[in-house]
Amino acid sequence: MTLGERLKNLRQERGFSQMDLALESGLSQPTICKYENGGLHITVDSLVKVCEALDRNILDVLKGVDL
Repeated sequence: MTLGERLKNLRQERGFSQMDLALESGLSQPTICKYENGGLHITVDSLVKVCEALDRNILDVLKGVDL
């Protein structure tokens, strides 16, 4: 599983749209879309923001991700 797929799954589990996650994380919706679709590599700072918005720790998010 890619990181983008994992982020999408966690977002959907939380019941968030991409816009919801963007608003909660302080990132833009197009950026969230690009992260999920693999069109943009996520920075550590952005990953922290997304994890906080999803109420998950980074290690939990990275479990099962092919790095």
